[in-house]
Amino acid sequence: MIKACLFDLDGTLANTLDSMAIAANRTLRELGLQELPTDNFRYYCGDGAETLVRR
Repeated sequence: MIKACLFDLDGTLANTLDSMAIAANRTLRELGLQELPTDNFRYYCGDGAETLVRR
């Protein structure tokens, strides 16, 4: 019996660039840092949230 199903929604199955940029920019703003253009996040995504934050 299957009890769970996981999906990787980083742009492969759904276009999540805008929501990722909104969340990241909110975090940057709360830390007093400059927000970034949404298009920048095309190059920061992939390899998980920890890597996104590092990039």
